Amino acid sequence: MHAHNQCMRAKYEKFSLQNDISAMGDMGRCPLSGCNSLSDIDQEANTGRCQHGEYLFCLDCKTGAHPFKRCGINQIDLTYSKIIQEISEENQKYEEKL
Repeated sequence: MHAHNQCMRAKYEKFSLQNDISAMGDMGRCPLSGCNSLSDIDQEANTGRCQHGEYLFCLDCKTGAHPFKRCGINQIDLTYSKIIQEISEENQKYEEKL
């Protein structure tokens, strides 16, 4: 039973630490597979920098930073929104004809 309690405590501490890091606006985790080191977050630049390997990444797509180019994730969202709006307008025109 003692080993079980230690295992549960270790899981609790790990979960608590991850929650605390997530709640911080200026800290996060490196998205590189196998790294997971602490990263400094710059919300204005929408980037993070791994403290271990200096990997600079986009906060939206988690790939290498692209500071002078809009994130592809955001472009997909904008395209999707535009398509939904066009469909809604077409549906409204169709309903008016009925």
